[in-house]
Amino acid sequence: MKRFMSKKLLVVGVAVVLVLGIGGAAFAYFTTTGTGTGNAYTGAGSTVSITQLPPKSAVLYDSVVSPLPGSLPSYGFESDSVTEFGNEINLASPGQELSSVVVTMESWTCGNWAAASSPPCTSTPGSSYSVPITLYIYNVGAGNTVGSFIASDTQSFNIPFRPSANASCPSGEWYDNTATALAYGVTADNKCHSGLATNITFDGSAFSTPNITLPGSVIYGIAFNTTDYGLAPTHVPGPYDSLNVALSQDPTNVTVGSDSIVGGDWLNSSNASSYCDGGVGGTGAFRLDAAAGGCSSSPSSNDAINSPAPSATTYYIPAVQFNGLASGYIYLMPGGPAQAIDFSITNAGGSPAYVQGVTFAITSVSGTTDNAACLASGWFTLVQPSIPVGVNIPANTTVDYQPSGGAIALIESGTNQDICENATLGLTFTSS
Repeated sequence: MKRFMSKKLLVVGVAVVLVLGIGGAAFAYFTTTGTGTGNAYTGAGSTVSITQLPPKSAVLYDSVVSPLPGSLPSYGFESDSVTEFGNEINLASPGQELSSVVVTMESWTCGNWAAASSPPCTSTPGSSYSVPITLYIYNVGAGNTVGSFIASDTQSFNIPFRPSANASCPSGEWYDNTATALAYGVTADNKCHSGLATNITFDGSAFSTPNITLPGSVIYGIAFNTTDYGLAPTHVPGPYDSLNVALSQDPTNVTVGSDSIVGGDWLNSSNASSYCDGGVGGTGAFRLDAAAGGCSSSPSSNDAINSPAPSATTYYIPAVQFNGLASGYIYLMPGGPAQAIDFSITNAGGSPAYVQGVTFAITSVSGTTDNAACLASGWFTLVQPSIPVGVNIPANTTVDYQPSGGAIALIESGTNQDICENATLGLTFTSS
């Protein structure tokens, strides 16, 4: 089966419709005696326009666990001799400009990490340590090799020390109760944890190449230096030695986009045992690490990611989210996630306008070799907005409904869908 839009995705263009709203009030006054005078007033018409809003941002790939738990399985750079760790991913909407990349890290470091002795872990809530971390983005080369360099970004992040040891935990872990969870910005589960999950965000505007337009698939790598490993080992012990990259599960936690090779990760390690294939494919270079049937593990700070998989169909991958910059369009792909349809309502009249609700429909298709066939294909699923419901739009006012609850998706038909390639859909909004 051939999907369409290998290069350019279908886009939904902004559409506007004018409707007439009735504003003001209607009332009359007469005396109760049956005589006298009175007046009646009817509402004046208001011109109301409905305009589609561009998305605030578009999630292109997402394996981040949300809400953020107290901790996650993780992969240690110092413990597993790692220089760079990442994945090859398929983005839900190719051709979009990069807005940001979120990476979940896992901090096992205590505030008193440098103490000469080994007392119980003690950390002051809110305390942190600064670590420069780099994100690299590459094109996918032939045969799933690292292709040409796209961009990179290095930022210094303040990583929180994990919470202090709790007496109710058997091995010096911290206890994830409500108070501790609130203090550290995670979800309480009333369990003991060794590490602390925390999200860091790379701003797309800070990358080495500005205004990056991403292809459909990319390889990314996360890198930072520890005492003995990294592109430039510090040779000085530091809190970064107990900093890991947090892991989520494929396919369980991949909610947008997909992994190009299920059960495989990308790794640069000097330790052959850190690789799924035992280093057969080479060490000391950033490469795909995937044995037949995939590989992964139940990792800890001292366990390589490539130990026996947790199940035959579930694998560990870095917890990462790629976001696209908002634009005047939304992008669809067969079987991809539904995209929000949000809008603003402008009342340019001199009196309030009552709007019971808003619906939208696809009323035109352009840019294809057979617009009528694309329109009649039945491949588009519409979810109507859930708001507004029974609202008055004040005079000379614009109200944004974002989110509105409306959405559009393109189904995966299992057939050739090329008749809609490069299409632009025109939407018509109607108020009632």
